[in-house]
Amino acid sequence: MTDSCLVPCSPLLCALVVTVAACAQGVDGAGFDLAIDAAVDALASPEAASAPPHALAPRPTSSAADLDASADAATAPPAAPAAPDAAPGDADVADASPGSRPSPGDLLITEVMFYPSGAEPQSEWFEVYNLTGSPKVLSGLTIQDGYPRTHTIGTSPVVVAPPYAYVVLVRSRSAAQTDLLPASSVVYEYGAGVLADQGIQLENGVGGAVSLWDGTTELADVPYGSWGAAVAPGETIEMSALRYTGSDTPSAWCVARYAWAIGADDGTPGAPGDCP
Repeated sequence: MTDSCLVPCSPLLCALVVTVAACAQGVDGAGFDLAIDAAVDALASPEAASAPPHALAPRPTSSAADLDASADAATAPPAAPAAPDAAPGDADVADASPGSRPSPGDLLITEVMFYPSGAEPQSEWFEVYNLTGSPKVLSGLTIQDGYPRTHTIGTSPVVVAPPYAYVVLVRSRSAAQTDLLPASSVVYEYGAGVLADQGIQLENGVGGAVSLWDGTTELADVPYGSWGAAVAPGETIEMSALRYTGSDTPSAWCVARYAWAIGADDGTPGAPGDCP
């Protein structure tokens, strides 16, 4: 009769189930007595004495790995906060231009070496002055000679005239080095990779001229060939005063008087002129 306990239960509950089942099945007096005896024996067994009153099926236990994972989760440091988004304006600073495009009146051509003592046109150069208090980008501007031949100033690297500064643009960097021009003042080589009879050439005759353009807008012009200035080989012409108005007339110019270095031609490349 004890086979009636099909589910895990306490011995007391099983004894009661056995007794009730015997009654339900119409067991006679002797059989009922046997059922009662079996129930009493079950109650008196060692298992009944030690079992909890409401013992159920064994509860699942956690493995050692589960316990270790739980401990790690409890002691793990908090996650680092997410990095903040870039502050407004950071991208603008990173992409900021090194300067602005010049307007008429911002730049002057202040010195021209069109008749060097060295090889022509390799030793030719001219000087530009920034009249403003902000950097001006020369890249993208067009140089034009008296022919007129043209050359667009390159963008890699960007060519800039700093505020209130003189910069020199040369036909050839190697010739400029040989001629002892101050390297720190040379910002651009407009004759790189060009044959001697091509590209910008600062003529010595009446057709000599050099100008700077932004598209169709003239920024500076020096038509020196028409002035008939008496210039000897190795002498530059210099602007006598830093004024935009009248800068394209002969009265605004003089011939350089002193060499810029021992053994060099006369002029003041990258520096104020020495006109009387």
